[in-house]
Amino acid sequence: MKKLLSILLALMLILFVVPLGVKGISDVSVTVNPPYRLDYGEYTITLVTEADLTGGIDSIIIQFPPEANIPCTSCAYGHCPSCFKINGYNASRVGLIEGYTKTIYLTMPGGISAKKGDKIEIVISQGANFQNPSIPGKYHLNVWSTREPQVQSNNFEILSTNVENLSITNNPDTAGLISTFKITFTTGVKGNLINGQNIYIEFPEGMPFPKTLKKTSVTVNDSYVSDISLNGNVLVLKIPNSINSKRDVTIYINSSFGMTNPEKGGTYSISLWTDAEPEKVQTQLNVKAQKTVSTQSEVTPPGPDGTNGYYRTIPIITLYGETNTGEVMQTFYKIDEGKYQSYAGPFTIPDGVHILKYYSKTDTLTENEQTKNFNVDTLVPQINIEVPSKDPFYTYDSQVIISGYLSEDAQLSINSTNVALKESHSFTFVLPVTIGENTITLKVTDLAGNHALKQIKIILDETTPVLTIEAPKEWSKITTKYITIKGSIYPVNTNVYAGNQKISVNEDGTFNYQYIPETPGSLISVKITAIYQLTGKNTEKAITLIYEPHSEKILLTVDKNTALVDGIEKAMDIAPFIDKNSNRTLVPVRFVSEFLGGTVDWNASTKSVTIKFGENAKSEELEVKLTIGNTLVYVNGKEVKTDVAPLIKDNRTFVPLRFIAETMGFSVEWNSTNRSITITAP
Repeated sequence: MKKLLSILLALMLILFVVPLGVKGISDVSVTVNPPYRLDYGEYTITLVTEADLTGGIDSIIIQFPPEANIPCTSCAYGHCPSCFKINGYNASRVGLIEGYTKTIYLTMPGGISAKKGDKIEIVISQGANFQNPSIPGKYHLNVWSTREPQVQSNNFEILSTNVENLSITNNPDTAGLISTFKITFTTGVKGNLINGQNIYIEFPEGMPFPKTLKKTSVTVNDSYVSDISLNGNVLVLKIPNSINSKRDVTIYINSSFGMTNPEKGGTYSISLWTDAEPEKVQTQLNVKAQKTVSTQSEVTPPGPDGTNGYYRTIPIITLYGETNTGEVMQTFYKIDEGKYQSYAGPFTIPDGVHILKYYSKTDTLTENEQTKNFNVDTLVPQINIEVPSKDPFYTYDSQVIISGYLSEDAQLSINSTNVALKESHSFTFVLPVTIGENTITLKVTDLAGNHALKQIKIILDETTPVLTIEAPKEWSKITTKYITIKGSIYPVNTNVYAGNQKISVNEDGTFNYQYIPETPGSLISVKITAIYQLTGKNTEKAITLIYEPHSEKILLTVDKNTALVDGIEKAMDIAPFIDKNSNRTLVPVRFVSEFLGGTVDWNASTKSVTIKFGENAKSEELEVKLTIGNTLVYVNGKEVKTDVAPLIKDNRTFVPLRFIAETMGFSVEWNSTNRSITITAP
């Protein structure tokens, strides 16, 4: 609706034909308060209408200068309808007119009409945020109505303040010599300058200027000017950086610019103004008429480019010696307490704190020694992190210690928190971290403002290894040399140890490891430790075992009642023999079984013998049940048929040797020459 109204108003303005004899609005007067540049002004506009204006229908149109800042007027009206008044009443509607620059309409208040010849007062208050032009000067408004042609208001002036505390010095201050000019002033309350605006310096008529204007010889607040030009005797400097109001400004026109003092001694007027403060302000330049020899120094960069008066860039020094005596002149310099040397061209000041001394001389004049102090630091401080030693660093602790040292005394912050340094510039800092990835930023800044950043990643991983042990069971009796450790670990990137021996883990996290105890004894504790590789967090389990390993090698001889057990002769109460029917060697069950690590249980009623083995060469528990005269044997409940049945001889139970030994995982070797059987553990 608002847009339609704006379009209709524009069409009315375009199609409106002033009837013959209709005059335009008359006596249009404008006042602005406050009248300063960039202020939000209250605009009071008075006029006399030359036509009847109907309330709620007719509008008064006001076109502001292009330099003014007019907000979205309907938006302004929406938040402040009382900011737009006609004869003390709120305007019915306010808005921008499309197709016109900085142009608004104010519709007469409903029920309030104006007759031809009536005086109308329009007030746009400060709350509407209509901002005065940024450039001081004289302006006017264009005003018309939906029934009257356009007229121009009186001129109103937008003001600014003036620069303050203007002064100028020249070194040397002798007539006719090239000089370095230092100009200082303070911007006024409305004197803020935007990057690219100008400062104007008016020198005396006849002041000699160089033919080439070198931008790199003129600085404003230690920065080279963006551009420089000459308009008559006015030097125009385009500023490289914005300057706020009430800010001290220092301009150097260095001797390398080639600008000389006036040829005659005396006092000269110098004027200065800016785009923001265009009124000229004067100061005095004093020039002496005397014979002299002097040296000007120019530093690149023009001033300390670091903090605390430090240069972060190696300074380049250029010396300009001059005299007005016409004599041959020499220039000399030295750094610190070295010897004076003849100046032959630009030189540099090294890192450190130094004093530059220099002077020039002729046959008849010698300049007083001049000095300049330089603090130079071009080295970026280094951050050396000792803990954590890896990046990224994994931890399971919600707090981590960060420690290390700096290459020099400097200000260190870790994640924006300042950290105090200890001796030798070392530091220790405890930092809380959250679950997941934490980016830690270390920033170090030295006295000169050189700074370095270093980032490390710390990952808080609270994973606790889940260790499952399937075998051996607590208080198991182990009769083999090797203890078989079976189980699984999660996650799979976890190291598992039995004592100090590392266990190989399969891709699915399972493991099956043959472990030899590190300390002998029949009652041992096996400690199994899982250490999560990323963080080092561990889980431990200790299993108590009865460790009574079986023999490694048994040598039996047919029909001989002694045996060699691990090389030691042992007596048997009855000798092995060969069964004539099956041609198999039978051995006394109790002797062989017990030496192989088993236990024997005889059931007289069923005439059966049960041999039980703990963890054995096959890494499993075994139960072998045999019955006298029966070739069916049960191994862990599973029926197995043997070549020969157990039998009783001389009141002793005999069993087939090869079947028993190989069931346990031992190897059996028959020597037909000496009729011996060797049983060997794997």
